[in-house]
Amino acid sequence: MARYLTLERLGKSAIITLSNLPANLLTTDGLNELTATLQALNADDDVRSVVITGAGDAFFSAGADLKQFAAGDKAAADVVLQAFANALQAIRAYRGVTVAAVNGFALGGGLECALVCDAAAWSARWCATTS
Repeated sequence: MARYLTLERLGKSAIITLSNLPANLLTTDGLNELTATLQALNADDDVRSVVITGAGDAFFSAGADLKQFAAGDKAAADVVLQAFANALQAIRAYRGVTVAAVNGFALGGGLECALVCDAAAWSARWCATTS
């Protein structure tokens, strides 16, 4: 059972919801779950599209959980960076269409996950500009 995301199937589509509230931070374990989920969906011929979104209504994802880097351990940082690379590659390698349904702030690595998708749908609430 996934701890950092949920998976829902709707016909030929799958919805992956990043769910590490409150900001849907991306941890090494969460990125590994995302990678494994995308690889499994890629092997499933019944799924033709994947939508990635965030739980809650404030954050798509605030990116990496910076606590992972607090100790200043370069080897630990390399593990996190490799997990990011694997997750982003799994999104890009998906044989069908990937869509980021950006429902809140998308920061750092969260924005990278959205941008690597084939398409993105941005909530009007988060696209407003100020004068």
